[in-house]
Amino acid sequence: MLNKLADLQHQCDLVTFDLQGKSIDECDPDSVMMHKSLHLAKLLGKIATYLERKHHGDSHPKAVIETEAIPDLLVYCLQLSHLVGTDLDASYLTRLEHIFSKGLEHYPHRHSADEQQRIMVAAQKLLGPKKVV
Repeated sequence: MLNKLADLQHQCDLVTFDLQGKSIDECDPDSVMMHKSLHLAKLLGKIATYLERKHHGDSHPKAVIETEAIPDLLVYCLQLSHLVGTDLDASYLTRLEHIFSKGLEHYPHRHSADEQQRIMVAAQKLLGPKKVV
C-alpha cells in the first residue's frame, strides 16, 4: 500500500515537480534529495515554532501541523523512498519489528508480545507479507 502511494506521488511529481527548470526525472537524485531536505528543515521549523509558542503559554493554532506538516511529511517520505528505490512496505514492517524489539527490552511493562504480534499481523494484512531483500 505504501509503495502504491509512492508510485502515485511519483506520477504527481512528473507533472508538478520543477527544480531549476528540470523535471524530477531530469534531475540528479542527490539534488532532489537535497532540495527535499531543505523543505523538511523548513517544515521542522514550522513544528518547532508551534511547539515553542505552546511551551511559552501562547495560543497557536495547530492547523499548520494538520494541513501542512503532516501531509508534507508524508509527501517527502514518499518522494525520498521513490528516489532511493526503497520498498516502503517492507521497510515499514522492518522498522516496526525493530521498535517492538527495543520496546520489550527497554519497557517490558508497557509492551506485551501478544499485543505486538497483533499489530504486526494487522500491518502485514494491510501491506502484504514482508519481502526478504
